[in-house]
Amino acid sequence: MSGVYEDVKEDMAYFVMADSAEGSDVPIEAGDVLAAMIMRPPTGEEKFPQIVATLRSTLKTVNFAWVVGYATRYYNNALLCAEGPTRGSFNALFYAELQDYNFWYSQPSERWSTRKFRTVKGFDTNTATRDAVFDSITEVLNEFDADEKPEINDEPLLVELAACVVSQKSGKFRPDHPRNGTLDTSICYGQGLYVWKHSPEQIKCRAFKIQNESSFTKQIKKRIMGESNPVYLGEGQCAISLR
Repeated sequence: MSGVYEDVKEDMAYFVMADSAEGSDVPIEAGDVLAAMIMRPPTGEEKFPQIVATLRSTLKTVNFAWVVGYATRYYNNALLCAEGPTRGSFNALFYAELQDYNFWYSQPSERWSTRKFRTVKGFDTNTATRDAVFDSITEVLNEFDADEKPEINDEPLLVELAACVVSQKSGKFRPDHPRNGTLDTSICYGQGLYVWKHSPEQIKCRAFKIQNESSFTKQIKKRIMGESNPVYLGEGQCAISLR
């Protein structure tokens, strides 16, 4: 299931969140939903980043990575904010397919052994960032009254958020989904809000613009390509006299 809410704009900066899982050629055999979300910064009177397109799929992880890779290119070489290879085998598989993409999100992270900060390629979902992700979503929802529609275009995401429950794990309370539900796109949405809030400098328009060709270039192309129709081998060549 997918939704497209805006056409791509050549001068717009975009960022893409992706949540990998175990996909399958047979949808019912998929381990979980693979989710991706394309967002852009707010413009005009908008208060928060806007959802441009979403994808919920049961594709195999490799195929899902290819689809997301195509989306990043299509949306002006968007910033890719998927989780890194240390966050589960399927995230590692997704990362392996797209690790050569030039515009991955870089997240500051503290190494516990040395207490030094380093930059990690990809989104690092841990206890601190998970709380911040849901705090960001709460901030959006609290900005609007109960009878107002929040700045969320994606209706399935609203359904996810409405079904969100609070569960207790290891003595701590945390947002969770019901047994027959999911929070996959909610996580993507919260990660997008987190990236926009903490690393806005990484969200850039990287659209490739074709420069106008100079008259010199046009003349060179004419010389190289020619303007006549293709000919058979030897046709049109000057005959060599043997006399």
